[in-house]
Order: sequence, then structure tokens, then C-alpha cells
Amino acid sequence: MIYHNPESRPYGYMFVRINPGNISEKIGFLGRTAVKYNPGFPFEYHFLDDDYDLMFRSVEREMGIIQTFAELTVGFQAVKASRSDPITSLHYE
Repeated sequence: MIYHNPESRPYGYMFVRINPGNISEKIGFLGRTAVKYNPGFPFEYHFLDDDYDLMFRSVEREMGIIQTFAELTVGFQAVKASRSDPITSLHYE
């Protein structure tokens, strides 16, 4: 399946869905065809699975950082609460 709509995507991208099996042969065919019809433009390809994997890993990394800071905050508050006298720690004005 090939999807290309230059009016809505003026960036020169074309999305191609290929069936599993003989991936290198299919990529080679697409490259030869692209160079044949667009000799002045380089043929580059990316797999969406790799892009999504990279994005998912960055989200996982961010969530790990957020979780670490949340745990540190709870830990500091627990230590602070255990060191203060509950009656004298209340301040009234």
C-alpha cells in the first residue's frame, strides 16, 4: 500500500506498507524505483516501528525520572514528619 498526498504533506514523504518477508529485496525495489523517477532526490527510508520504539523509550525514561523525584519527595516528607513533634509543628497565627 502506498500513500502519498503532496497537498496535505508537502514535505516529500511517502508512506509505503510492505508485507513481511524479503524486506531487503522490497526496499531495494523501492529505492531503484524512486531513483528512476526522482533522480535528483536521495532515497531514504525509516521503519515506523523503529520511530515508535524510540519515542516509547524516551517516554519510559521520562516516567522513570518523574517516578524517582516523586519517591524522593515522599521520602523527604516522611523523614521530615518523623523528626518533628506533631503538636509543636502546628503553627497558629
